Amino acid sequence: MRHARLLPLLALALPLVAQAAWEPPIFADSFEGPIFADCDPASVQAALDAVPDGGTVRIRAGTCDWDDALVTWGGGSGPGRKTRVTVRGAGTATDGSGTLIRRNVAMGNWYDYMITFQCGEGAMVELADLRVVGNNQESDLDAGIGLYGRCRDFRVHDMVFEKFSNAGLTVRGPQQRGVIHDNSFLSNFKCVPGCWGYGVAVYGDGSDDWPPLQLGTAEAVFIEDNYFHDNRHGVAANYGSAYVVRHNLFVSTRRTRDYGQIDAHGPSRDGDGVRHPGSRSWEIYENEIHGDGASGNPYGDGIALRGGDGVIYNNKVKGYVPYAASLNDDDCSGSRPQPYQTTAAYIWSDHWDEDWEAIPGYDPDKVWIGCPDLLEEGSDWHLDLQPPGYQAFPYPHPLRP
Repeated sequence: MRHARLLPLLALALPLVAQAAWEPPIFADSFEGPIFADCDPASVQAALDAVPDGGTVRIRAGTCDWDDALVTWGGGSGPGRKTRVTVRGAGTATDGSGTLIRRNVAMGNWYDYMITFQCGEGAMVELADLRVVGNNQESDLDAGIGLYGRCRDFRVHDMVFEKFSNAGLTVRGPQQRGVIHDNSFLSNFKCVPGCWGYGVAVYGDGSDDWPPLQLGTAEAVFIEDNYFHDNRHGVAANYGSAYVVRHNLFVSTRRTRDYGQIDAHGPSRDGDGVRHPGSRSWEIYENEIHGDGASGNPYGDGIALRGGDGVIYNNKVKGYVPYAASLNDDDCSGSRPQPYQTTAAYIWSDHWDEDWEAIPGYDPDKVWIGCPDLLEEGSDWHLDLQPPGYQAFPYPHPLRP
């Protein structure tokens, strides 16, 4: 599915940060041939344990309930560590011809993923052609797939992630780099008790390091050409994350309309009053965002950012979405400037579909500012202005064939 070619690319002149020469790796099945596995967790774990470094595990068609099983790959360090793996199913169809793995019991821990890939010092992972289904219980914290550690040049594509309380797909660790494309994220939602529910969650390592802003480079998690429907947040981020969200379709529903479809958490304070960073950077462009509400119901934010720096442009909005974007600061205390606050947000050329429904009292061309004492227009954020020299990273992502 290619939702991305929705809008023309914007030609931009020069990179904000010089783009180093970068050649994408080639993903291919091992020359030794793939290892086949049935879809039950014991068979998948055995195949992941047996596959040679750089090899492929092929999970056969079928539907398998995983109960509370936790499957892992990777880990370790040094010369013997695993550096590369490909895992493929038989497709996402539900008629028996695809591969469907399902969490069918409640899970108490947010980190109990069905499959966790431990990338360690920089492993490469490709994951494709699986349908991964949660238990659809809002009272727990079940989660789908986790990419942990320093995953580099990973690909997740042609998957379906649905009905998880935590997140369908989580990318967590330092210096994550890769692309998530041509997937569907459906009905990942939780708000009883507490509100979670993300299609994709992108997290850094949580350190207090605050690296220089890098836009237009390969050093980010790229989320492109995906379909998001009925998620509390389609994309969520925190802890020093860097993401690029482009050429996707986001649709909010009645139960998700009060939450931003594209999210970034901001700074927070600990018990000693010390501020810690939230999201580092975001590039959000060429997406379609649909607010599928009903007349008289509360509207929903399309792009709701509570921290970080970056660019928002050329997004197409329809339905009940009142602003180009909303900017806030999760902590929102003290006087400007504060550590890790937004200082470089640029928003331009977003536009509304012809069937966009005006909401009385709201100007659709404006940005809503939730913390005006910290976020100054013209200094920290800019409307209808591009950052000098910004150039988007090539689309489609070079990791894609």
